[in-house]
Amino acid sequence: MWFQQRQLEAIDEQVTHTRNTVLQAYILRGLIMASNVTQNPNASSLDCGINQNAWDIALPILYFTIFPPALLLNLVVAWICLHLKANSTFMVYLKHLVAADLLMTLTFPIRGASELPEASHGLHAFACRFSSVFFYLAMNMSVILMGLISLDRYLKIAKTLETSLESSA
Repeated sequence: MWFQQRQLEAIDEQVTHTRNTVLQAYILRGLIMASNVTQNPNASSLDCGINQNAWDIALPILYFTIFPPALLLNLVVAWICLHLKANSTFMVYLKHLVAADLLMTLTFPIRGASELPEASHGLHAFACRFSSVFFYLAMNMSVILMGLISLDRYLKIAKTLETSLESSA
């Protein structure tokens, strides 16, 4: 009995030692990763190792590349939605979603131009004060409207299932 007790205590000690070793390894790994991120004295501590020069070039290119097809497709959908009757809540939500997406798309060129390295301070100020406000307003409204559309669809399906279950009983 005493021998088994001693074996269990030895196993507990090994498990505790292993846990402490693993914890120390994770802490050491985190410290090494943090030191790698802040190794460059010119880089900010939150850049996660991303080359800022490449980011300054890639982001405006991305905005300017996405803008024409996004504008074209949003205008096509807006034209289609204008010719549809809004006889359900789904269609009302969908029309508002198209308007929010179109508004967000119209802010892309301003955001792209303000992200260029040689952009003026006035453009930065305009993008910060006006364009970003509309961008984030439209983005949040899109998220809310997609949630409402999902809720509307769920309630429509749940109501249909409830009615079909009552009629079959």
